[in-house]
Amino acid sequence: MSNKNFTMYVTGGTNVFVPVLSDDPKQVSRVLDSLKRCYEDDESEEVKAALSFVSDYLDDLTAEDDKKNYSGSAEKETMNGVVMAVVPGKEPRLMAEDEFYKNHTDYDERVQILCASYLTVMLEYNHRKVLTLGEEKYLVGDAALYGYDSEKHEVYIDPDMVEDLLNDIEERTVVLSTGSEDFPAIRI
Repeated sequence: MSNKNFTMYVTGGTNVFVPVLSDDPKQVSRVLDSLKRCYEDDESEEVKAALSFVSDYLDDLTAEDDKKNYSGSAEKETMNGVVMAVVPGKEPRLMAEDEFYKNHTDYDERVQILCASYLTVMLEYNHRKVLTLGEEKYLVGDAALYGYDSEKHEVYIDPDMVEDLLNDIEERTVVLSTGSEDFPAIRI
């Protein structure tokens, strides 16, 4: 299934049609939540059947996912969070985690760059894209920003975090010079 967003418009009667369900429990859970919100006041048999179907499907997927995780033969879990993609000299942007990591598989180091009482933000990058000048290190390649809460659970970038992260990246961005060429870098 495509990882594209979808929108549901409900008008008229209570017929419910769910054309495609993903094999990703997180996406199915979002469909179920959307259906519940759309039809929260509708007690018809059709709505109950649709909610029951999607809920059962989600239960089956979750059970299969648990079996795969215990068998040791599962593929890497599909990631559906949001990270901030950072490239020195360019405007940082939010991206779906799975999309971002399709093209960025060589990250091998992490460094904490921002810490608040509720969140620790990590910058993940490739060590070959770092210049060391004296005691300072500068990132000259792309990176990803994501967070951890106080209980070490991964927290994805949300709108409340964006401004703080943009300000921090801006403060860390410098221009390095080789004498004949200037280029942006992020102090880490």
